[in-house]
Amino acid sequence: MGYGSARLVCIGMLIFSSSTAQAQPQPQASRTKALAEQWRTSRLADLATELAGIDAERARVTSEIAAVPLAPPVAPAADMQTIGASSTASKPVSAPAVPDQTTASNSAAPPDANGTKSKTASTGSESAPGRQNFGGLDLGIGLSFTADVGKEDRISRASVVNGIVRTDDQDNGRARIMLETHYFFTPCTWDFLSILRNPCTVETDAEGRAFRVADPGKTRWGLGPFVAVQPGSDNIIDAIALGVMVGARRPNSSESFNFGVGIVLDPNTRLLGEGLEANKPLPVGESEIRYRETLQTGILVLTSFSF
Repeated sequence: MGYGSARLVCIGMLIFSSSTAQAQPQPQASRTKALAEQWRTSRLADLATELAGIDAERARVTSEIAAVPLAPPVAPAADMQTIGASSTASKPVSAPAVPDQTTASNSAAPPDANGTKSKTASTGSESAPGRQNFGGLDLGIGLSFTADVGKEDRISRASVVNGIVRTDDQDNGRARIMLETHYFFTPCTWDFLSILRNPCTVETDAEGRAFRVADPGKTRWGLGPFVAVQPGSDNIIDAIALGVMVGARRPNSSESFNFGVGIVLDPNTRLLGEGLEANKPLPVGESEIRYRETLQTGILVLTSFSF
């Protein structure tokens, strides 16, 4: 090989070496830094987009709130009256005092037969006078007297005196307050004791037949059944009674005088224990009084005051 050929070979090798060095990949550190920079740029772009969306939503809500009209302030009634009076008069006029609600309600209540206002009409929430709520039922209050008709005496207290049974307190006659409800038939064809009469009105049925009925607003007397109960402390009901009642109502009033007679059942009547008799010695081997409770009947007389 000549000198010229060797020189060309050397020049070619140098060119090849230079091109190979330029084609080699960049170091790993430079590549990682470029990727990190690229990720930051992309993330900043995403955050900018989210922030723009939040700003747009805030602007929309603010515009909706601003579009809602605000209600004008309402002046008190007394101030409005004062302003109106001032605009039409030469000098200001003070507003009238607002009446108390309790006084207003009491003044609106209609008077009863005696000219006094009913407390129930003024409040509308309390029970009517002479009535009581029992187990969800609105019952009237009545005064009663029971006369026992059972075979044995009702004994409240007894003692032993020298071996003889002595009754200290018998309860064959009992006065008590009971709760009662009744239903009155008000016939308009009868005169009660030739004194009280129920005014009649004429009505017609679906077939056109006329018949007479008592005017419910002007009825003066009624007759019908009643049921009475005595609430207890240990038992829900201490006694229950059934009977017939007649009532006479005052004119233009719901008050009346009712009188009823019936039978009362006392399921927890206290009697002397088995084998014990009043005014007789105690059974052999016993030294104390024993009692028992059983069902006992009686005749009841009841009066109430609500028609």
